[in-house]
Amino acid sequence: MDCALRLLMMGLAGCAHAAPAAATGQLDARIDESSGLVESRAWPGVFWTHNDSGDAPRIFAVRSNGALVREVAVEGAKNVDWEDIAVGEPGRLWIADTGNNGNDRRDLTVYGLPEPDPAGTGGGRADALIHVSYPEQRGFPDPASRNYDAESLFWADGTLWLLTKHRSDLKTVLYRFPALSGDVALERVQDFDLGGDPNHYGGSATGADLDPTGRYLALLSYHALFVFERPADGKSWLGQLVHRVDFNQGVMRQCEGVAWDGGGVLITNEEGRMFRIADPLHVARFPERTP
Repeated sequence: MDCALRLLMMGLAGCAHAAPAAATGQLDARIDESSGLVESRAWPGVFWTHNDSGDAPRIFAVRSNGALVREVAVEGAKNVDWEDIAVGEPGRLWIADTGNNGNDRRDLTVYGLPEPDPAGTGGGRADALIHVSYPEQRGFPDPASRNYDAESLFWADGTLWLLTKHRSDLKTVLYRFPALSGDVALERVQDFDLGGDPNHYGGSATGADLDPTGRYLALLSYHALFVFERPADGKSWLGQLVHRVDFNQGVMRQCEGVAWDGGGVLITNEEGRMFRIADPLHVARFPERTP
């Protein structure tokens, strides 16, 4: 994450002691830049998270209150800029090394691995590598667009989906993975205008998760949570917005990870705090009261 954003969020926070009043948990100190979050389908109540760029290739199993269950090294992978994690078919995790602040990377990769046992002792090993590219990108960086960063990954209907984080506008673009191995040119599906204040990092998609029933997609940004309903055509996931929860950014700060937790939504930020929105389909603002 770029330094300018960190400085802005520090300014928005005001009092450094305000944010914990709305938090429901605190992550272990080893998780110092939580950037992705997903609940295990094999072990309910266990969530997988990871650090942002520059960390060792490792993932962490945690509880919904932030308590650490286990740290797992991921062999066969490297962390250039890990941004999100998703659960695919039962027993598999996917990690998006798709952070691209400079829009100049040619090594964007998604790693697939068997889901480790959170009660076990062995490590994990990436046994699938997807090298992804944007078919419309014409330069590294592209002089016509700075919209090839991506921090939001989710699994639906047998494949992966990726959402971009823009620096040229306030939109996000949804891409579909037409294959899950080798060199993959992403399939552009649709875009969505996130809105928000550009001076406070509006329009930045930072995480996504599909609920276990497959009905609701949660899309996280720095300024709001967006909930979309499953599309009739099976592709246009950004076509049916059913609710939006606006954030107090001074409390939420750099919120990067989002995962469904029953009917609620868990959110982590890069300061290691965990928040839970109990009713993301109805609450209008979070936290409802400013600490």
